[in-house]
Amino acid sequence: MTRMALAAAMLLAGAARGEEAVWRVETAKGWFDDALALDDAGGRLALVVNDGEGGLDLEVRDVEHQGAVVARAALGDVVPAGLVFTRVGPMVLVRRDDTALAVLYDAAGRRVRTYGPANEIAHAVRGGRELVAVVTRRGATHEVVLHDVARGKVLVKRVVGDADFTPRTWRNGWTAVGGRRAGRYDPKLDRRTNDTEAVWDVVEGRFVSDGATDLVTQARVLRERERRPGAGAFVFVDGGRLWAVTEDDRLAPVELPLSTYEVESLRQQARGDEITFSLRVDPLNPEAIARQKRDPEAFEVFRWSGGTVTRVLRLVGDGREVVWHVAGGRIAVLRKHRAFGRGGPEVAVYPLR
Repeated sequence: MTRMALAAAMLLAGAARGEEAVWRVETAKGWFDDALALDDAGGRLALVVNDGEGGLDLEVRDVEHQGAVVARAALGDVVPAGLVFTRVGPMVLVRRDDTALAVLYDAAGRRVRTYGPANEIAHAVRGGRELVAVVTRRGATHEVVLHDVARGKVLVKRVVGDADFTPRTWRNGWTAVGGRRAGRYDPKLDRRTNDTEAVWDVVEGRFVSDGATDLVTQARVLRERERRPGAGAFVFVDGGRLWAVTEDDRLAPVELPLSTYEVESLRQQARGDEITFSLRVDPLNPEAIARQKRDPEAFEVFRWSGGTVTRVLRLVGDGREVVWHVAGGRIAVLRKHRAFGRGGPEVAVYPLR
């Protein structure tokens, strides 16, 4: 048996076995919304439950104790745009048009504080400290207020953008921004230097990089960052290949046979420069067509770190879209409705390899 045939056989065996869930739950009424998040340890899961009659509840479930509900809060009828599990408790993000609002709850489901309204609100971790960035556009400038989540206080408040710096690519949870930095007078050359692409750090209040030696790579990375405002590290598809971009804009290939998968199914989540991403197997990929046999439907999760990609989960597919979140060596997976745009009846938590 060739190496490729052996690998294919191992994949098929994994698909047939499936993976054993740590815990799973189905709704007795209504459905689970797309927004879900595990805490850092992977022991608690925050979910939004839609009762099917216009009401939504935030629930926190204990994964270690058969999913017992340990906190609940009524959300009214506004569908969340996102959910983050901070060390204080879950934070629900709501967005209407160009306005964002976030509400932080404690471990018991009590409302702690509200962030916004603003144009952008994001969660970030810098130096082990949890931050919430509240960003408001004011003409050509941005006002950025960084809140320390644990202390409940403003860490810094800055206005970004002036005649010497034009913000362009916000990154790392809106705590840093790349843009055009105007040239400065160089007394040694007795002339003004050329403009450069620089990165300004909102936390530190200074430029942390200025210029690049590889302008072609820089242009590719900036193009992709403009499509993902606020992103840190991420993967993207270009030229039939998968690529990774680190927080400091290093570009690296991700060694994966992309033709095996449905590229439009790519989903991802990053923590620092470690990127977890998922792809759905294309049952009629070129290799399957060549052997005149469909591959089984499957959903695969990978981890890219330090230039190495590792498959950490493979689940048998059933034709449904999935939403997921990773933390603490586990992944929470929501299998969505087959013919409904949002939410699904079942959530399961699996261990990652």
